[in-house]
Amino acid sequence: MDDLPSGETLRSLFLATASRFPEDPGVRWRAPDGRPFAIAHSERLARARVVAELEAVLGIEAGAKVALFMPLVPAWLDLFLGTDSIGAAIVALPPSFPTVEAVRILRETGASLLFAGKGQTPVARAIAAAQPEVRIVVQADAPYPSAPHPPATPPSDLPDYRDLFSDAVDRAHNAGASFDHGAPESDTPALVFDGREFSHGQLIELGAGLLPATLAFARKGEALPDIVADASDMDDLPSAIARTVVLPLLVGAKGIVPPCVAIEGPDVP
Repeated sequence: MDDLPSGETLRSLFLATASRFPEDPGVRWRAPDGRPFAIAHSERLARARVVAELEAVLGIEAGAKVALFMPLVPAWLDLFLGTDSIGAAIVALPPSFPTVEAVRILRETGASLLFAGKGQTPVARAIAAAQPEVRIVVQADAPYPSAPHPPATPPSDLPDYRDLFSDAVDRAHNAGASFDHGAPESDTPALVFDGREFSHGQLIELGAGLLPATLAFARKGEALPDIVADASDMDDLPSAIARTVVLPLLVGAKGIVPPCVAIEGPDVP
């Protein structure tokens, strides 16, 4: 269980975990009717590629800012990993934010693209009116049985990017495991939250603080228990990302089957 090499990024850890444990579940949740859903690491990687391809078409490059305005549902994690994989940073807007606060943060951070959950459509419409230069994608916050990330049908006064999503699925499928739209470095910003920037290195350090106890459990030879996350709990988002994104990837990069993230709460589709 040697220390991880310096300079690791979330993307390098993600690729290592997906290649070692492609069929193991990475995220699981239950629909309101009780049906269980699970996403394997290989599928999470496929979804991240789709996000990267879509954002590249929309002009997002390494160093850009992309806003997520939705609860911490499975789609949030996919969008975070896909955006991060091309070297862009996520600007996190908890769904409780009022319109005026969301507009202020978008202006201050220079975010040029916003993914909004279906429940945030009214505020997304107001943001579009206040900041027409920001592209807004109304994102489905439900399971995706047919293709990664089909967007919800937007209101008639918001752009419809469903065709671009379909094209991105095709491009991602043809691209294989590569991400050709930029690469993050350890000191590259990965998250903007509550007025602070967090680099890859800082988020990995937060996750690494949770690693010793997890590895001690793994040495007993038992399967690691699920990491339970509440979709509505975004008060300390960096810590939530450390638990739900970074820790499983650190474990997987060490060659150990990573714990699955179980997302719960009323906001989960």
